[in-house]
Amino acid sequence: MAVETQVQRIHLDEQPLVARNRGAHGAAPTILRVQEHTDRCKAILDELDRFFQFLESKGQRTLPYRTFRNEIQTEFVALEKLHRLEAAGENVQNRLDSSNLKFYEAVWAAAKQSSGLLGLRRWFYGAPMQSSKAKVKKGDRSAVLVDVVTKRGSEWIKVSTTTQKRVLFDLAKQGWQNGYSSDENDEGEDQHNLSDGSDADEILLIRTAEDLANAAKAELIVPRIRFIFTRLETGMSAETDAVLDRIRATGAIVQCADELEDPPALDDVLQNLMIDEFEDFSHVLNIDCTILIALASDICHVKIPQELRRHRQILDQIKAEEKEPFLSTFVYPALEGHPLVCTAKAAEHMRRLTQKIGTDSERARMAIVVGEDATKSAEALRKEFQALSIHPVPAGLQLPIKVVDVDFNDLALPPVVDAVAPELTDINKSVFFYGWANRNTTVSSNLGVVKQIRSLIARHRTSTEEKGPDVWIAPYAMSLLANEKKKGDEHGAPRARNLAETARLSGR
Repeated sequence: MAVETQVQRIHLDEQPLVARNRGAHGAAPTILRVQEHTDRCKAILDELDRFFQFLESKGQRTLPYRTFRNEIQTEFVALEKLHRLEAAGENVQNRLDSSNLKFYEAVWAAAKQSSGLLGLRRWFYGAPMQSSKAKVKKGDRSAVLVDVVTKRGSEWIKVSTTTQKRVLFDLAKQGWQNGYSSDENDEGEDQHNLSDGSDADEILLIRTAEDLANAAKAELIVPRIRFIFTRLETGMSAETDAVLDRIRATGAIVQCADELEDPPALDDVLQNLMIDEFEDFSHVLNIDCTILIALASDICHVKIPQELRRHRQILDQIKAEEKEPFLSTFVYPALEGHPLVCTAKAAEHMRRLTQKIGTDSERARMAIVVGEDATKSAEALRKEFQALSIHPVPAGLQLPIKVVDVDFNDLALPPVVDAVAPELTDINKSVFFYGWANRNTTVSSNLGVVKQIRSLIARHRTSTEEKGPDVWIAPYAMSLLANEKKKGDEHGAPRARNLAETARLSGR
């Protein structure tokens, strides 16, 4: 039977296959459907807010989940608008049918059934796929959106609410047959077969599975990929089964509607969802230049006068700092209780930078952080550091940071390092390669360079056993406040120079 004929046999109003996605359809007035959708959307928002409150009470970040909450909030606003339009007599049926609520409910249900929830609706980046001309023509498909990042990052979940009709429509559009007799087709007609895989990635679901598998290979520990289909079942049709088999062939686990369970109550799983993001840290932590900058920066330690809030980037950082202190919220919890090291090349560069463009207080903090006065005790240094900050400095912050000499030739690193090294600056090589060789967690805000390293490793390693450096990344980077250059003052420097330098160090 041709796929086109199969499409025609499927009712246009195909219903979901799991009870929680059915809703109040049928003959219910549209106004009641709108209200029901709005209530269901509000229920997700309420649960997310309770989840956030729980995380904050435990000192955990909510940032990895905020994108998802923002999407739900946007959906809620759209549904409220439909309610007003319906009350005013407008026909909103089509817009209601296009709501993403079922998808969001499925994502949140999958999240609540997981453990060690690391993120929701997060982008990941892998090496561009180069296995066929068709893929190259489509450009870099390295960015993939993962709906649920669970089990501390070792599993990615992709949720799909697609229907059998949609799958068959995509197959028909590509001219696919599933190994059936060609008697129903014109002689000589070009036919495709899902089993040969020649152009199977033109089917959206298969292409998504391949892109996820590709991106997963760029991770230090390659995650398992799970597809959840809320409206498909195995055995619905040979064509649908063939698509599911192709997805399984990428290494993904496939869960269909008839295998899904009702989600648990949020209160029963809150503890299970929470993770300790520092649990896998090494004992000794390797500190990157971007964190050294934050530890010295006036922006992170004092209230900045209005007259110094001139540059847009600085202003954005000041606003972020006033809302959520960078060191207290992100950096101190990561560093507390650990011996800290940084490479001599990183320390020397930071000394030069703060001496050249830093304020007096930024120079003083940098001197404390890298221990320029070896006669001072750790307690004395911490007291001096506290005197230069309006925020509490934790007793467990181990100052000074120990400065270590690094000879690149002496580091024991896997062969893939030969492909990575030429692409990095000397400073970044010293920082990340030292942590890599010594199996120390590197603490950094340098997201751009970390992405570059992971992409290079994914592209050039010969085995997934070749893992890159272990890096914990703060959510954003900070700059030095820096001196304004005064007329006749050859030792000052314009703040723009500072912004350019710290942006370069941060990989932006």
